[in-house]
Amino acid sequence: DMYALSNFKGEWRKQAPMSIARFGHQMVTIRDSVFTFLGLYEPFSEIEKYDPDQNQWTRLRPLVYDRYSYGLALVEETAILIGGKKWQDSQEIPTQDVVGYDIDNDCWEEICKIPLPWYGLQCGVLELSELQGKDIKL
Repeated sequence: DMYALSNFKGEWRKQAPMSIARFGHQMVTIRDSVFTFLGLYEPFSEIEKYDPDQNQWTRLRPLVYDRYSYGLALVEETAILIGGKKWQDSQEIPTQDVVGYDIDNDCWEEICKIPLPWYGLQCGVLELSELQGKDIKL
């Protein structure tokens, strides 16, 4: 189930359900829509977009391979999935892949590979000002 908190009334309201029940997924907000990525299933690579104005979910192009326990960060308007595990021959295999989701074209692109396979990540983006040639005093 999905609920939304009303800022005006301070009450939780039930919203439209996703088309696929899932857990172990991650979400980001891009351009006033909520994007839900993957989950913990074998294989599970589905993506959905929620439009709060329409109270409606839309299924998008899936990731070409399943993944879970990955890190997710939003850089500008690209959702970046980092590492994670995938199922291969009934075994959990850590991955080094970093992929990005392009919302304008509903497609994925491989960005790079990380030096080691990482999983169980929690990611955040820190935006720092330009500090070239400046001494920092703390």
